[in-house]
Parts: sequence; structure tokens; C-alpha cells
Amino acid sequence: SRWLSVHLRDMMSLPANVRDDFKKGWVIQKDPKRFSAIPIDQCHEQENAKVKGKGGAIGLTENPETSRKWIVVGP
Repeated sequence: SRWLSVHLRDMMSLPANVRDDFKKGWVIQKDPKRFSAIPIDQCHEQENAKVKGKGGAIGLTENPETSRKWIVVGP
């Protein structure tokens, strides 16, 4: 919290075009709730965990046919 004022000053001093870029695409809104957006890299990690967590990606390299199907229809 000590650095919040410095962060705000830095954000306010950014050029207008950079500020507009920050508003566009640095986060992903996965839920319609306000203030629930998460960074893009965190979203990628969550999606990877979904695939790997429930046995989705287990054994794909062992069977070439299964691997081919995964490449075609996987997320």
C-alpha cells in the first residue's frame, strides 16, 4: 500500500495511446461480475489446469490416434 501513490502517479503520467492500450486487452473477463477480470497469463494457466487436472491430457503421447484427435478438436 505504500507504493500505491507512486503507481497511480506513474499510470496518470503515461501517454494517452499507452493508457488506451491498457484499457483494451490486458485482462480477460471470465465472469460478468464487476471487477472480476484476471490477467491473460493467469487465464491461460487456469485453462491449462482444466485440461490437465481431470485426466484430459494424460496419455495423449502414448497413442498416436488419440494425439491426432486431440490436436484436431482440443481447445
